[in-house]
Amino acid sequence: MRNCGFEPGDRLSCEWPKKDERIWVRPDELKLAIRRPDLSRILAANGFISKALSVACPGKWSQFMQPVASLPRIKMCEDRWVSGKSWEECGLVQHVEKVILETGSHDGCSSLEDVTRRYARLDKVFDEVKSMGRFKISTELGLGDEIEECLGVLVHVDHENRPVFGCSGFHRLAIARILRINEIPARIGVVHLDALPFWRKRFKAASLK
Repeated sequence: MRNCGFEPGDRLSCEWPKKDERIWVRPDELKLAIRRPDLSRILAANGFISKALSVACPGKWSQFMQPVASLPRIKMCEDRWVSGKSWEECGLVQHVEKVILETGSHDGCSSLEDVTRRYARLDKVFDEVKSMGRFKISTELGLGDEIEECLGVLVHVDHENRPVFGCSGFHRLAIARILRINEIPARIGVVHLDALPFWRKRFKAASLK
């Protein structure tokens, strides 16, 4: 794997993100998003395997970013939980069914019954977060170890040490935006090399000592 100019014993090597490491992010700071295919191009261009996460990567990301508010799945969630439309009226059920037909499964669903159960669970998550005023971390759900956030919103960190939505965890991010949750647990993805010395402290990474 590319080491970006430093060896494992160097100070900066200790700042590399750990797999699914928990960080804490303000949803109102997640203004930009980058799609997985676009990030894969950046990773591949810099010598990483295209599906890599938990790495520090240089390069120009800004040309691939788009506003979170413009993402269709965020809008669909707002239609459901703000406007009160059904999931079918929002278009999300049809979207998932289309993906299932094309690929065989999506988000753990392989049938219409699976989709119906999944979105019923999401409605319960919305109600629970609304009642609690926060999201449970993975260990409260019996998942992962003390520093992992297995189910969290995927967040990358750009060259200015800003959080960037990694287009995984749409529903959780939408819930946080709608309910105006101050801070949410998230899982770290790719950190820009320029932010490597700074990201862990800013986002209160679980491994921070």
